[in-house]
Order: sequence, then C-alpha cells, then structure tokens
Amino acid sequence: MKQQRKKASSDNFSADEPFELIVSMISRVHETTESNRTIINSSIIADIVGDDAIPPVDLGAPEYERQFLYAALSLYSSTHRFDDYEILLRTYPWKGKLSRARHFSHAVYSILNESYLFEARLKRYFDAIKICAKELRIEVSPTLASLVLKSYHKSFQGLLKARGSHIHVLDFEPRELKRISLIELFQFGDNPLKSSTRAFLPGAVRDFRRT
Repeated sequence: MKQQRKKASSDNFSADEPFELIVSMISRVHETTESNRTIINSSIIADIVGDDAIPPVDLGAPEYERQFLYAALSLYSSTHRFDDYEILLRTYPWKGKLSRARHFSHAVYSILNESYLFEARLKRYFDAIKICAKELRIEVSPTLASLVLKSYHKSFQGLLKARGSHIHVLDFEPRELKRISLIELFQFGDNPLKSSTRAFLPGAVRDFRRT
C-alpha cells in the first residue's frame, strides 16, 4: 500500500514539516555516542583556541536534510545582518578617523550586496524545500516560491536597481549621502565656511537615516 502524500499550500505551509528537520538534526547530537560527542566538543574547542580544525562528525543525516539545514541557516544569517546594518546607519563610532560619508557609504554598499545575496539564498532555500518535499512525500504549492520572490522584489526593488547600477555602471550614492560628503569636505583646513557648514551636518545625517 502506497504511502499517502501529505498536502500543504502557501497558506498552511509552516514549520511543521521542513523545520522539524532542524530539530531532528540537533536531536542527533544528543542521541549520538559518547565518542562522537567528545569529537564534537573537541572540534568546538579547537575552533575557539585556534588549533588545527577537527573534521565534523557524520551524524547520519540524509543529504537533503543537510542541504535544507544549510539553506535555512544561511537565510537566517542574511536576515539578521539587516539588523546589523540598521545599527551601522544609526551610529557613528569613528570620532573623525573615518568620515561620516565614508562610514554611511560602506553601510549602503553592504546593504546593496546583502539584498542580492538574500535573493540568492531565498532561491536556494526554496530549492531545498522542493527536494525535502519530494523525499518526505509532502505536496507543497508550486507557486509558493514565486509568491515570496515577487513580494521580495516589490519590497527591495529600489535596492536591487541601485545595486545593479553600482556593480555595472558607477558608484551608487543617495543624494542625502552626497550632502554629508559635501559638508564634511568644508571641514578640512582653514576653510572660512567650516563652522557655518558644520551646523548643517546633524540635519544632513538625520535626513540620510530617514531615507
């Protein structure tokens, strides 16, 4: 008797099935032998103290499980880096060692690159879901990936367009960032406009952070 295929749609597709794979892999660490746990601990210690790397223990997870775990964790990492970029845009810790314009410029370029990387990881994640669905006999909506990617493109279209310009044509700098750069340019040497232009710097930084 053939196993009945489970069904899922874009509405009810949740952590119930694929994310149980993550739980099962973590559980294997606790269920593994004492010898394997020793190797795992030794590998962690080696990484901390800088000793030679110890090859990871094979916990017997199927390849589709591993690929899904890698895809999920890489997507998770990319998602949380956007939180880091928000902090970069809200703070300026350099005390003049690096100009505000350069600091914000590096942050912008990082965000542009991350937006492209995030899309690639989204695609990898959905590819892993398809493989998992086939192996676990789960039926997922064929439009699930396209719906999420379309939503991503709609939300990130400005960043994706800017990144294309930055990579293929010229450096991308928002007008608000150019304003900061111009004000800081007047701060060098004995420029007579040094103090009067500096008064506009806090407002320029504030306007840039709002964009």
